[in-house]
Amino acid sequence: MNKRLSMDNKETDILWKISEGDLQALESLFLEYQPKLVAFIDKFISDHEQARDMASDIFLEIWKKRHGLRKVRCFSAYLFRMARFQVYNYYDHQHVIQRYRNESRFRHTDDPGPENGLFAAQLEDLFVNEISKMPRKRRQVFMMSRFEGLENDEIALRLHIDKRTVQNQLSLCLQSLRKIVLAVLAVIFI
Repeated sequence: MNKRLSMDNKETDILWKISEGDLQALESLFLEYQPKLVAFIDKFISDHEQARDMASDIFLEIWKKRHGLRKVRCFSAYLFRMARFQVYNYYDHQHVIQRYRNESRFRHTDDPGPENGLFAAQLEDLFVNEISKMPRKRRQVFMMSRFEGLENDEIALRLHIDKRTVQNQLSLCLQSLRKIVLAVLAVIFI
């Protein structure tokens, strides 16, 4: 029992140090938990390199939100909860990519020729990549609007958010996609 109590005190001390900005404390926590975290994530996604990246992202997020670590009572539970959310986001991201590609294939029924087809595929990849980087709620709003054909009112109702939030999210999404189109056009015409 004393051993468990001292482990909790040691962990609490490390979390306190991290919340104060101690990078060495974060490194010690990283060295202890990173292999376990990678193994946990890898069980769900079966991609070891991606699991390592996701584990690194989790520790980066811990560092960004370090001031809240003082409130954490069980770090391992906190850490693995973050890992579960990373896995959910990973599958959500994969679903968005697949859905976008499926929808995109149905729209391109004409044979545009090899050069135009390659250009369209590359532009599509740029769009998919940009959409997948967007925050989850923004991706949801975009997919519901563009691929399910829902009106802003319906999206707001389904997601339990304000209609203005839906409009703002769509506007931000379209701004990002316009930047890609403008960049591509700049490259073509230079």
